[in-house]
Amino acid sequence: MNNSCYLDCASSTRVLPEVSHTYITALSDYFPNPSAVHAEGKKSFNFLNEQKEKISEILKIKPEQVIITSGATESNNTVFHQIKNYYKPEDGRVLISQIEHGSVFNPAQDLAELGYDVRFIRVNKEGTVDLEHFASQLEEPVIFVSTMLVNNETGIIQPVDKMVEMAKNKYPNLLFHCDAVQGVYPKIWHCLGNVDFFSLSGHKFHSPKGIGILVHPESYKIKPLLLGGGQQDNRRSGTMKPALTAAFTKALEISWQQRRNKIEKLNQAFLEIFAQSLPQINIKGKTQNRIPWTLNIGFPGITGSTLRRALARENIFVSQSSACSSQNEKMSRILQAMGANSQWGHIRISFSYLHEEKELTAAAHKIIECYRKYSLVKTSTDQ
Repeated sequence: MNNSCYLDCASSTRVLPEVSHTYITALSDYFPNPSAVHAEGKKSFNFLNEQKEKISEILKIKPEQVIITSGATESNNTVFHQIKNYYKPEDGRVLISQIEHGSVFNPAQDLAELGYDVRFIRVNKEGTVDLEHFASQLEEPVIFVSTMLVNNETGIIQPVDKMVEMAKNKYPNLLFHCDAVQGVYPKIWHCLGNVDFFSLSGHKFHSPKGIGILVHPESYKIKPLLLGGGQQDNRRSGTMKPALTAAFTKALEISWQQRRNKIEKLNQAFLEIFAQSLPQINIKGKTQNRIPWTLNIGFPGITGSTLRRALARENIFVSQSSACSSQNEKMSRILQAMGANSQWGHIRISFSYLHEEKELTAAAHKIIECYRKYSLVKTSTDQ
């Protein structure tokens, strides 16, 4: 392949030209500090609020619920900061799933070190939260639950709506948080209807890095993680960023529309090639409960790093989520929780609506070719 094929969009996406234009224009037109009391500062402040209104309209929330952050890591840590400040360890359990991103998993570990009763909700072999185990963890008082909408390694959609219903029916006042970073997809957004908090990060849907949001209950008094000038109604200190917020908004507007039809067709075409050529591989969530642009594939007879490096030499760039037990490879916590076969190598493939079917088809065939070349397991087409 002459041109490189970037298949790591779950890690970060290309900034759209329209988004770049919006950003650069806003950098020039709205450079004054939005906190300044003069007319130019007010102009920037009003522009920023207009962006929040657009975000709120798309996500079906109110502008007053939105905090602009540096990204989901800050947003997620801000939520856990609430638990430290408003609850004591003896008040009840903290529940998170086994497969959370590090920006949720590690703050939960921090709570455990402070004496909170942190419990990890199991997932099944398909990578979905085990609702029976979740129900068992609700037998004792619970103050907080956090689970992601879509897993970042597998693309598996989690039953957030069912979990919220189960938890709130038993403990109406508990707080429920959802890391929705990988789930900006209109077809599943209804699952967030009754969560209290959710987090987004712009670079996952074609915005520049360094911008995200935290959405909280309208009446909730946020204990700020960052202290300083008291911006954003004393919920998050730090100079507000009109240009980045505008870029985030434009990227969200476009992705909300584009992640509907084309990307589902790309996913189907991609899967059909593997089904025909390598039926023995294991695609997590192949038939259901997965967003159509992220998939985790397990290959027998090869390590994830071997396949990843072979593909890199062909200018195909994927990420590795390895369950291999080799001393040279770190076992994926996510795949381990799912009970993945430790003898198989896994790679994560994630694309976007900017890809064309011809490009993905060529990449799929090259992945198959590299696997057959380096695998210790010979397929029926190998000599």
